[in-house]
Amino acid sequence: HSAVTVHTSASISGYQEQTVTLPCHLSISDPNVKVVSITWKDPNHSNIAVYHPEHGVSYPGEENSSRIYFQNPSVEDATLVIRNFSRNDTGTYECSWTTYPDGSFSSKTVLKLAGEYFGHPCCAEVPIQGAPFQEFLSSHSRNPALWQRLWLVQFKFNRWMTFSE
Repeated sequence: HSAVTVHTSASISGYQEQTVTLPCHLSISDPNVKVVSITWKDPNHSNIAVYHPEHGVSYPGEENSSRIYFQNPSVEDATLVIRNFSRNDTGTYECSWTTYPDGSFSSKTVLKLAGEYFGHPCCAEVPIQGAPFQEFLSSHSRNPALWQRLWLVQFKFNRWMTFSE
């Protein structure tokens, strides 16, 4: 039985242009085990965020760390934040902890686009205001299940137009 356990969410859904948080925490039951470093890998298996207890944080491949960054890095917490979330960010992320003397431990999180889970790709693709959205609504107005979901989206966002019933 290992003294080290990595805790992540199996799956997280994010809305386009919103901020998404990927939790990653470590439990160590043996006080002799030390954290050497923590690394997040993106769906392309590229290192996108690295934390070292002494040297601090590094974001390889990111021009600036204002979009993807550690929320509050420590030897127990490697929660990652992705701002301005888009379809390009979807996929499987891996949070990996290197410890001494026990070696590496990791856990994965699948990041999905939330709009697609209302049963129609509309909500992820169509702008949530203006003519294209109005056209979409009028062409699908006879689909009560979709309307129900769209009301749910509006309630969840509470940031866009009202539409007539």
